[in-house]
Amino acid sequence: MQNTIDKPEELLKEISSYLKPKQKEKQENGEVFTPMYIIFEMLDALDAAYNKTYGKSIFTEKNLKWFDPASGIGNFFIGVYLRLMDGLVSQIPDFEYRKKYIIENMLYMSELNIANVEICKKIFNPNNLYAMKIYIGDTLEMNMLNEWPEIINGFDIIIGNPPYNKGSIGCTRKTASHKTSEKYEAIWPKFINKSFKWLSLSGFLVFIIPLSWLKSTHKLHNILLEKHIYWLRLWDNSKSLEVINGKIPISLFILQNVVNMHNKKTNIISEIKSKKLLSSSTEYLNPKYSIPLAFHNIFNKLLAFIESQNLQLEFKTKIITSSGSKIKLPNEYTQNDLWAVDTYTIKEGLMVKKANGLHQDANKKKIIISNKSSFIGTFIDDGRLGLTGSWKSYILGDNLEVILKLLSFKICNIIGHYTKYKQDFLEPDVFMFIPDIRKLGIIDITEDAFYELIGLSQQELLQIK
Repeated sequence: MQNTIDKPEELLKEISSYLKPKQKEKQENGEVFTPMYIIFEMLDALDAAYNKTYGKSIFTEKNLKWFDPASGIGNFFIGVYLRLMDGLVSQIPDFEYRKKYIIENMLYMSELNIANVEICKKIFNPNNLYAMKIYIGDTLEMNMLNEWPEIINGFDIIIGNPPYNKGSIGCTRKTASHKTSEKYEAIWPKFINKSFKWLSLSGFLVFIIPLSWLKSTHKLHNILLEKHIYWLRLWDNSKSLEVINGKIPISLFILQNVVNMHNKKTNIISEIKSKKLLSSSTEYLNPKYSIPLAFHNIFNKLLAFIESQNLQLEFKTKIITSSGSKIKLPNEYTQNDLWAVDTYTIKEGLMVKKANGLHQDANKKKIIISNKSSFIGTFIDDGRLGLTGSWKSYILGDNLEVILKLLSFKICNIIGHYTKYKQDFLEPDVFMFIPDIRKLGIIDITEDAFYELIGLSQQELLQIK
């Protein structure tokens, strides 16, 4: 690999064999593989954002400091280095001095895995000619100013794909018995928090992380969305499995460390492989709400309609404990039988378990969302059933029939599918996008009339249908 840093085509071919972490690294360190073409796409997006703000390429700025807090073998900085070598030609014409200047003054790295560090050094400094800025150890424990006193005002760009969990990419693992699972500690939020401490005012954060922060209840939701995110790319777990060999929904973003006071919009690209969907839009990401995985223009129209008319839909998630095995709901039953809805499957229909007591709303008429992953199987209970198990919700009130009909519309299928942030379950976030049209005095409505009511365009109608 020696000297290939000066031969980009050879380097990019050779590096592919090193970029894929071994299973051991995936299990122990949560390392993930970031293909070079993804890195170059992110660098293009970063450069476009910088150019839009400052009127020049970020790769012509020789005084900027770049930091990768989980640098691996240096694949992100390979891309950055190559761009800087081109961008700084006019300012530093001498090839060798330009190379030395970039490596010694612009690129800062931190990496836990010694083997990765050795490969990185072979790429950037095979003959040990340069004073590389690389910290070997746990980034989260590093004292940045002790290590690099010159970074008193923070880094201008923090970039990378930090480990997601301590121990593995996913959030759970099988034990030796293969019967139960253990939770891993999610550490990517710690990298976000550290990055904001180390990032300069107006600096850029360029990261690949799980997309669970899109949920309004996530502790990083407001922290990230109060800043201006220029560019956001969203993958479902099928797409991330294809690209980085990790089955977890992923977000890639370019964020500037400035408060988004003027509601600037974000360029959003959604790649939902499981639905064969590739879409893009430019929308304002409101921190008040969860951010869907796609169809952001339609979701924003729903939110605007709900807010303007005060049509928030109230729902409940109260459950009761149960015992025994689940069975198909008998044809005849009463409230005293203590049946509680456990789930709904297309093959077997409504499945129930014997409750350990009377559910607090068992005697009330209600819409029960019985399927854990969609609105299929949703029905109106006349006041005889409770609910048990996980991922349960129900709706009370009068004129439930119009809400049940609304939940059968194609737009609600979209709402259900594109507000899933971890697993294939209906999240409570789904209800913030469904208007309670009963508050408008509507007792019945057709699907087309509903779309007209919320103001969908012809193009948006085509997206739905």
